[in-house]
Amino acid sequence: MDTKDLTAYENVLVNTVEDKKSKCTHSDYLRAVFARKIQRRVGHSSLKTFIDIMDKKKLRNCPLDRNDVAVAEDIFGPSVAGLKE
Repeated sequence: MDTKDLTAYENVLVNTVEDKKSKCTHSDYLRAVFARKIQRRVGHSSLKTFIDIMDKKKLRNCPLDRNDVAVAEDIFGPSVAGLKE
């Protein structure tokens, strides 16, 4: 295929953190940042494990819920360290 034929395909869609951040409220974004911070502090648990921790309220006085974890996953993508679990 010649590069001249690629003109129809020259637009590439890339979802960036900034794009995803702009689609949620500022408070949702801050809660997502906090959720990712807590996820790191509990040992980079996988998404499934971290949602289970939130659902069962295993972290005392933690204001987060599964929705905050889902927003963090949507904005930042999967936790790389959590994928290795």
